[in-house]
Amino acid sequence: MKWIGPPTDTVRPCFVDLPALPDCPDSRPPARRFDWRVTEWSKCSQSCGPHGRRHRRVDCLIMDGSNETANETECSRLTPKPKSAEPCNAQINCPYWVIRPWSEVSAT
Repeated sequence: MKWIGPPTDTVRPCFVDLPALPDCPDSRPPARRFDWRVTEWSKCSQSCGPHGRRHRRVDCLIMDGSNETANETECSRLTPKPKSAEPCNAQINCPYWVIRPWSEVSAT
């Protein structure tokens, strides 16, 4: 509870989490805050080469301690949505077999 107004006998408590009351104009609920929550990246789908992808979960949360998810548009108003997938291990060249012509057998 937050007291708003001058300290007089007629002051009544104004609750910050309730809609504004006529005699408590500053008692509107605080603006809801939203933010992105991301999990750790998954293991890459490929150990080498250009086709590996890794993934993570990206959710928009209501930042009130409840961990409830919100519509993504709420978070997107503030910051762009973080990537939920990206390439990985593309810089690692995959090993491959090299086939060469047969050589002469050495007799010893």
